[in-house]
Amino acid sequence: MAAKKIEGASSTVAYTIHPDSIPELVRDSNVSRHTHETDESIRELADSIAAQGQLQDILLRYNSEKRLTIVAGYRRTRAVEMINDFPGDFKDAEGNALTGPISLRARIMNVTEREALEMNLEENLRRRDLNAVDLARAARTLIDRYE
Repeated sequence: MAAKKIEGASSTVAYTIHPDSIPELVRDSNVSRHTHETDESIRELADSIAAQGQLQDILLRYNSEKRLTIVAGYRRTRAVEMINDFPGDFKDAEGNALTGPISLRARIMNVTEREALEMNLEENLRRRDLNAVDLARAARTLIDRYE
């Protein structure tokens, strides 16, 4: 995994993930997924990231197999992957087509699986287009595993 520490970052956990390494990030099946997510909504987010940059880092943790796993930022990861698959289809803030792939900003956290589930649930509660089924599944997973 090519994760490069961001120079000058105040925290030792701020990294950039090289475009070739983004597909290696683990999409943990225990963390909630958006079952209603559409390519159109990911495309809208990708357009925003291409034009304005990635406004918020994704959150990662090392799983029991020592692989980086997404805690929060699954949609941002998919949007950056979309940009990297077709960079010429996206425009920067000046309206110029992107000329190549972009990196993904991330923070690597030392959290347990339970804490990761809680963080993911909290992030999803803040979403405007929250799907009640996705929320219920995430809450049920947390309850079943830890209560």
